[in-house]
Amino acid sequence: FLIDFFELVRAEGLTHARRSKFLNAIPNLTKWLKKDFSAVTIEDMISLSATIREQKYKDWTKKSLFNIVKKLYKTVTILEKYKYLDSIYHWLYDKRNNFYKFKISNSKEKQEWFTEEDVIKIISLAKTLRDKCLLSIFASQGLRPEEALTIRRQDINQIENGIRIKVTGKTVADARGVRLPR
Repeated sequence: FLIDFFELVRAEGLTHARRSKFLNAIPNLTKWLKKDFSAVTIEDMISLSATIREQKYKDWTKKSLFNIVKKLYKTVTILEKYKYLDSIYHWLYDKRNNFYKFKISNSKEKQEWFTEEDVIKIISLAKTLRDKCLLSIFASQGLRPEEALTIRRQDINQIENGIRIKVTGKTVADARGVRLPR
């Protein structure tokens, strides 16, 4: 089941960073589900939903876990051998249940941002030149963590007034270029 899922999301074009996020969530989901993903019932999904909600995670993390479960079943039910899980897939997406409904507060609380001195100190603490470079790009361009972590040597091109870096978001289609002036 999981091997099929990861092959399908790879074929779908999801980035390595996005696939890694799924992979990192699987051990906890498996522990909480207490059975193979291919043998679940709607009652198991209700129990999993309650377990996720009880975790001492931030609301965004809980919502992310719910979305990973939804993506799992949405993806594998494409394959004929998992068509028997269609009822789980439809239940997960049924607006009448509260499995995926999660209120995330959009409050405008005052956020503490790093000062320029903080950023310089953080960069100076990096042990390697590569890490210093990544942190500098991350801070100066406002990259998301998954975008910064997917940068490869072939994504960096020298241009007339500096360099241009191709960064990739959740999918390859989300690729964009950032310019670093000299």
